[in-house]
Amino acid sequence: MNDNSAPGIVVLGGINMDLVTYSDRFPGDGETVVGRHFVTYAGGKGANQAVAAARMGGRTAMVGRVGDDIFGPQLLEGMRQAGIDVSRVAVWPGEISGIAVISIDGSAQNRIVQVLGANATCAEAEAARAIAAIAGASVLMLQLDGCTLDTRSPRTGL
Repeated sequence: MNDNSAPGIVVLGGINMDLVTYSDRFPGDGETVVGRHFVTYAGGKGANQAVAAARMGGRTAMVGRVGDDIFGPQLLEGMRQAGIDVSRVAVWPGEISGIAVISIDGSAQNRIVQVLGANATCAEAEAARAIAAIAGASVLMLQLDGCTLDTRSPRTGL
C-alpha cells in the first residue's frame, strides 16, 4: 500500500442504534411490564467490527448508510470519535437509521427486533465506494446483516 492515508481495513455493513431495555421478565402477549433501565448504544454488526478494528490500531473505513433522522448524526460522530473514516457512509434522505430494540430480562436472556432502515437501501453506490476503498486496503470485512449487496450483479464489480 503506497498511500499511508488509505484505509487498511474497509468494512461494508450495517450501522444501527441499539435501544436497550432491562426488566425482570419479558412481557407476555398483550402485557406491559415496567422496566428497570434503558440505554442506547451505537451498534450494528458492521459498525461494531469497524470500531473493534480501529481500537486495535487499524486504519479503518466504514461503507454503508444511515438515515437523516436523530440517530444518523450520532452514529456518524461515534464512529468518527472511534477513529473510523466515515466519508463513505451516506446519509439517506427520508429514511430512518437502522435500529435494534433489545429487551434483556433478569436472567440476561434477550429478545431483539431489528428495523433495517437505511441499511436496507444499500446499493450500487456502496459497492462503488467499497471498490474504491479496497484498492489500497489489506482487508475487506463483510457481514450478511443490514447493508447487503447483490454481489452476483455485474454492475457491483465485486
